[in-house]
Amino acid sequence: MIYPKESFTSELADEWLNNCFTTELAEQLCFNLLQHLSFAAEKTMEWINTDYPDKKSTGYRLLLRLILGKKPLPNLEVVKRVATTDCMSAHYQLRQQALRLLERLSLQ
Repeated sequence: MIYPKESFTSELADEWLNNCFTTELAEQLCFNLLQHLSFAAEKTMEWINTDYPDKKSTGYRLLLRLILGKKPLPNLEVVKRVATTDCMSAHYQLRQQALRLLERLSLQ
């Protein structure tokens, strides 16, 4: 919450996410810092297109924050295709975040 966002880099975002060992920490990272960064939309795409379920979940979580905050968004058609597949995942958090995102997008 007190890290200066002007000096926070994309690489640092990856490092911090890799050190989030609970869902709650990832949520706080998205809410308090990542959604306010100029490269947040790019990070969502990078993380959503990875093979790591926890990172993908955070990508969806961050994208939801961007939507709610009316911030710049990535290509949502690509995101919808990936999220539709992830709705069938055996990974609970990934499945839940993909479903939440698709539900939110259907309301727009």
